[in-house]
Amino acid sequence: MKVSVIYNHETAAILAIQYGQETAADDVRNVVVEIDEGEQLTGITIDGDTVTPITEETQASALTKEIQALTAQVEYLSMMSGIETEAVDE
Repeated sequence: MKVSVIYNHETAAILAIQYGQETAADDVRNVVVEIDEGEQLTGITIDGDTVTPITEETQASALTKEIQALTAQVEYLSMMSGIETEAVDE
């Protein structure tokens, strides 16, 4: 996903973020960066003219992974015990 970031070049402080924005404004210092689905932008690092995004996994994404792991465990235990159960991911 493209993210437009307006930032302070001296402190690397993020002033504004606009998700889904693919163009950068001309009148302010900003950059458009790419982040993966299920992540959110939490900061940036600046090295000269290179701006690198700092991201972390969103809680929803982490929760989805936990649900998938638990579903797999239920299916495994069901298979090993011979008892038919249905793990439903809603």
